[in-house]
Amino acid sequence: MDEVWVTVAPEVAVIKRLKAKGLPEDQARARIRTQLPASRRTPRANVVIDTDCTLEELRQRVKTLWNERVLDIKTS
Repeated sequence: MDEVWVTVAPEVAVIKRLKAKGLPEDQARARIRTQLPASRRTPRANVVIDTDCTLEELRQRVKTLWNERVLDIKTS
């Protein structure tokens, strides 16, 4: 592993996504509570990706980061 990439999104957005997949809101909140909060994940990350966007925007962000960071690392 060369880098740690962390994704973050507002809790409201995460709950909305989980509800869209059929998870009841109380279960979505319970799932979120089991995870390490972003405030503890992000300081450990080399890259933080904000996923509060459309899926296409997220794909572009990840592609750009991959090209800038991973492909550069491998060619160095």
